[in-house]
Order: sequence, then structure tokens, then C-alpha cells
Amino acid sequence: MITNKSTQIKIETGDLSGKGKIKLVSHKSIKNVVFKVLEEKRFREFVFTYNGNGRSLEGEFYIEKPLLWNVSSPHLYTYTLQIVYQDGEESVEGRFGFRS
Repeated sequence: MITNKSTQIKIETGDLSGKGKIKLVSHKSIKNVVFKVLEEKRFREFVFTYNGNGRSLEGEFYIEKPLLWNVSSPHLYTYTLQIVYQDGEESVEGRFGFRS
């Protein structure tokens, strides 16, 4: 879990199917989130729009044929996350992997 100034961010990668989930819980009201994953030298963009109480948001993403993280080949995906609040926005960068 990652915590930035206003929001807790959790990225879950499940099985080897390439499906993942992103969950955000904030002290501020969230309007939408743009989640970009660097995949084979290009960014793949997922946009999640507010559909709840405004302070939490969940979304699913999919990476086709994910490269797996293991001890001999520790592949990690780079992401950027732009969170748009009612009163401004902020960006977060990080990395995650699909474990074999």
C-alpha cells in the first residue's frame, strides 16, 4: 500500500491472467483517476470515474500476457496515477509486478 499526501493507494495483482485491481481511499472527494501502465515501451491508460461516496474508488485493469516477476527475472511495471479531486489534483508514480 502506498500513501501520498491525501490518499491511500493499493494495487493488487492476482493470478497470471493479467487482471489487477486498484483501490483508493482519500481524505478528499475524488472525481476521477487516470492510471497509466508502461507496457512494452508504451503507456496503456485506464480511466476510473467516481461512482460511490467520493472518498474511495475501485477499478480493474488488465495487462495482456503479463511479464512475471520472479527471483531470476524480476520484471516490474511502471505506473503513473493522476488523481483528480474536487479541489485539485496530484500525481503518483510507482511500480508493481505479477508474481509467478
